[in-house]
Amino acid sequence: MKEENVIETKEDANRVFFSKPYFAFLDILGFRELVKNNRHADLVELYKRIVNYQVEFYSQYSEEHAEAEKKRLREYYEPNGLRLVNISDSIMLWTDNSREGALYEIVSAVKMIMSISMSVGIPLRGAIVKGDVEILEQKGSLSIIGRGLVNAYEMESSQQWSGCIIDEGIFIWLNSLNKVVANKKTNISLERADWLVRKHPVPFKKGARELFTVNWAEGSKMTEEEIRNSFAMHNKRIKETDEVKASIENKIENTLEYWRQHKE
Repeated sequence: MKEENVIETKEDANRVFFSKPYFAFLDILGFRELVKNNRHADLVELYKRIVNYQVEFYSQYSEEHAEAEKKRLREYYEPNGLRLVNISDSIMLWTDNSREGALYEIVSAVKMIMSISMSVGIPLRGAIVKGDVEILEQKGSLSIIGRGLVNAYEMESSQQWSGCIIDEGIFIWLNSLNKVVANKKTNISLERADWLVRKHPVPFKKGARELFTVNWAEGSKMTEEEIRNSFAMHNKRIKETDEVKASIENKIENTLEYWRQHKE
C-alpha cells in the first residue's frame, strides 16, 4: 500500500498538493428586507433575473476561459471544475482542485458576479478560502460540508461593506509551493494582476485589516449614485430603524471608498 504523501506520479502530486478546493461564499446584503418587503411573485421574478445573469455568465465564461486556457497553455489544459450553486441568500462557488489556474478562475467568476449583482440592486459580500470542503452529490441531492465552508462564512459575515476578500494564506501557500517545489523565484501571477486582485484596508466590525480583495470595481461603468441606490433597490430600506440606517450607510460609504480607489 502506497504511503499517503509519497509522490511518484502526476496523480500523486495532484492528490498531495492540489486536492483541496477553493471555495467562495457570497451573501446577499439586505436579504431579509428583500423578502419581507416584496410580493412573493415579484421576488421569484427577481431571483430568476439574478440566476439567469449567473447562468448566462457562467456558461459563457466556462466556454471562453477553456478556449483561452488551451491557447495560453498550448501543450495541455487541465480543467478546474468550477461550479456554482445559489441557495436562498447564499451563492457558493468552488473548484475541484487548488492549482493556481483554479484560483484565477474562481476569482474571475466572483468578480463578474459581484459586478453584475451590484448593477441589478443586489449587493454581495463574500470570502474565498482554500480548505476542507466536501461536495457530496448523489441522485439529485447536493450537500456541502466542511471547515472551509464555516471559515468562508465567518470571514464574510464580519465585513462592513459590499466586497469580497481572499484568504491571504492562499497566496502564502501557492508562493511557497512555487518556490520550494517548482523552484520559481517570482510570486504567482494572480498576485500581480492588479485588475483582478487588490490589497485594501477591509472594514470589519472590529476595525480594518489590509487583505487581498476581488476587484469587482475594476472597469465598472456604474456611477456613485447608482451604487448607493443599489443598497435600496427592491424596497430593501423601507421602515428601517435609525440603527439599521446607520449600519447600512456605513457599509455604503466603505463600498464607495473601495470603488473610488480601484475602479480605474
